[in-house]
Parts: sequence; C-alpha cells; structure tokens
Amino acid sequence: MSRLARRGFTLIEMLVVLTILMVLIAILLPVVGRAKEQANGLLCQSHVRTLTQAFLNFAADHENHLPGSILSYWNPFDRNQDHFDWLFGPYSAIGTNASGWSTDPLVSAANGTQVRFANAPQAGSIWKYVNDYQTYLCPSLTYSKPQSLTGSNGRFDYAAFSTFSGAAVKSINLQAWCVTDPGHDLAFGVPTATNWDYADGGNILGQQLTPARFFSMGGWPRLTPMPTPLICQEDPAYNIQSNLEGQHAAGDQMAHMHFGGSYYGSPDGSVNFYIENDNNFVVENTTGCYLWFGQTPKGVMCQLKEDPATSTYAWWDQQ
Repeated sequence: MSRLARRGFTLIEMLVVLTILMVLIAILLPVVGRAKEQANGLLCQSHVRTLTQAFLNFAADHENHLPGSILSYWNPFDRNQDHFDWLFGPYSAIGTNASGWSTDPLVSAANGTQVRFANAPQAGSIWKYVNDYQTYLCPSLTYSKPQSLTGSNGRFDYAAFSTFSGAAVKSINLQAWCVTDPGHDLAFGVPTATNWDYADGGNILGQQLTPARFFSMGGWPRLTPMPTPLICQEDPAYNIQSNLEGQHAAGDQMAHMHFGGSYYGSPDGSVNFYIENDNNFVVENTTGCYLWFGQTPKGVMCQLKEDPATSTYAWWDQQ
C-alpha cells in the first residue's frame, strides 16, 4: 500500500496565516492596552484613596487639622514640627544654598532656603500612615529624570491643594465649583481669571462675594459643582516634575493620564475621577487651580489656588 507524500505549506498559505495573525494582533493589542490602563487606573485610584485617608488620619491625631505643605516653610515664626510638609517633613529637612547638598535636586522653599528632594516622601508628616513608597507613585508613569517635565520624578506623582494646608477638616465645604470650559466662559463675557482672584479671602472685583452674588456675575455658563479636591495626581509638566514641591496651586493642572483624566481625593474620603480642561496657558490664569472655587468658613467664594500673601498654616480657617 502506497503512502501519501507529505507536502509543506505553500507560500500563499503562509502569507494568509501571517495576515490573519497580524489582524488578530492589531485587534487584540488595543484591548490589552485598555485592560492594562484600566488596571493601572484602579491602582492609581487606590493610591489616591490611601493618601487621602492618610491626610484624614493625620487630622484625627492633630485636633482635626490637615498636614501642612511646603508653604509652611514660608512663615519664619512657625516652627511647630506638626505644621510642616506632608512630603518633606519638618523644618530640620531644610538647608541653605551653601549647605553642600548639591548631589540631589533641591526644592526651593523660601527666604533663601531649600529642602532636599531625597527626603520625600519618607520624611513627610503622613509617612507613618502610609509606609509604602509605591503608594506615592502612579503605575502608569515611568521614571524620568527630575525636572524633565515628563514621567514620574521617582518619589511622588501626587500633589495636595496648598490652599488647605493645615486647614481644619470641618472648615472645608465638601462642595466646590469648577469652571469646566474656561474658553467658553471667557467668550460669553464672564470676568477674566485675573478678576476672579480672591486677593484677600474671597475678594473678587473688590467685593467680599457671597455665593449668591458670585453666581450672579455673568451667569457662569460652565461652572459645575464638584466634590472639593484635597489631593490629586498632577500633570508631570507641573510641580511634580518642574518645581518638585508636591503642592497643587496656581496654574498646576491635574493629570490627563487615565483615559484623559485622573483621580482626586476629597475631605470626606471619597475619590473622584475628573477630566480637567487643558488650556496649556493659552489664556493667562485660566488653568488648574485658578478654575476651582470654594466657599470659605465665613461664607465667601474663594479660588482654591493658595494664598501667596500670607502663606501661613491653617490660613483657610480664617477666611
């Protein structure tokens, strides 16, 4: 009985198989990529939740006051160790320009002082509540040399709203408002961001504005109620890579890392997803914290962009 002769694949058959494989890969790669990003987003959300809870745990141990920020260094009369930065720790972490700490990046504080970048985050005031380096890092970011304006600086990818540095948790209204489309608002004649500036605690256009008066100004067609932000993942182009100081203020923007947005934690312990407008400073003072407003303990509206005039611990509580 004769045996059938074996034959291999023809060139056309191999090309067909390769084409099918390439099509399958092209279909599956985006799916795998999305699945990986979803997993990274969930982990990042968990990190924000842990850091937010660490802030609240700190407050529970310190008469309801949140941790301080690097702004605490700006007050030469305040040396309370509990008031200093959530990332860099107490005043002892600071050296002068001539301190010899030239091998590490130095973070500008104030009054000719600098803080050592290598102290973050383990010297920070919330470290004992976290005790894990990875929690301070977003899993979607890869390491990039500090101050390169891209990627992770390798020590922290999250930043705290410095407006609430040292604030009593009970003094923070759980609802804030955000201008979700600044270009649209400006086109409709709403006062410019420079005029929105609080200057002296809720001082907008020279007035102490209550919410009713505030909302009557121009209609605010894109002012959206949102849970108040306390700590967020920050866009690497801002202070987690440029100034390296871990405070979210002025034009700093939230990250656009997870499907165009990122997560932020609120004083009630919740974690929220938000896609923040990215204006890339096309219009001055119309990005980041300039677009967030909150109601102060005295009932006036205030930008959540810090207070550069006083920069004292628990400044918010007095507004």
